[in-house]
Amino acid sequence: MVLIDSNRKNINFKSLFNNEDEVIVSPTSNAISANRQVQEGFSFQPSDVVLHVGTNDLELSTPQGVADNMCKLAETAQEKFGCRVHLSQLPPRKDKWAGAAKRTNDILTNQCRVTRPGISLVKHEELGDHHLWDDKHLDKWNKHNRWELSGTQILAGDFYKSIYGHNPPREKLNSSRGFFNSYSMNN
Repeated sequence: MVLIDSNRKNINFKSLFNNEDEVIVSPTSNAISANRQVQEGFSFQPSDVVLHVGTNDLELSTPQGVADNMCKLAETAQEKFGCRVHLSQLPPRKDKWAGAAKRTNDILTNQCRVTRPGISLVKHEELGDHHLWDDKHLDKWNKHNRWELSGTQILAGDFYKSIYGHNPPREKLNSSRGFFNSYSMNN
């Protein structure tokens, strides 16, 4: 199960993850919406839950509040489903919330050191603000260097690595037909 914000639009998760894994992607706009979805439960028992939320919460709360809500969401999902939970750091931003996103990630790094077993923090150390196509959305194609991975490729690769324990095969990252959806972020 993947609960993710609008950065989901350029990732085809079914192509990214192994064929035998059931992958369900559920759009969510913020941690409150994701928490509601977790509380309601899913129609199946997930083996992994990927949580990529919090970016849209920065405008409504402090970095500490966003981090607390994200950690609480991860703990709730772990308790409810008894599965591995992969809590994603926030991607970089170039707007007035850029500093808040970085502070939130710093808090998450410290808080996730003491959290319960079964919850891992998905770090996005390779993502920079040059991977954005606007102030807060990751690019589908790297506009600066066509040989470098795009922001959404890095994000998806980080999810894959957190779940499977190793980097995805390069062809999964390079295949535009198999990896990315055919629509743009404007849809």
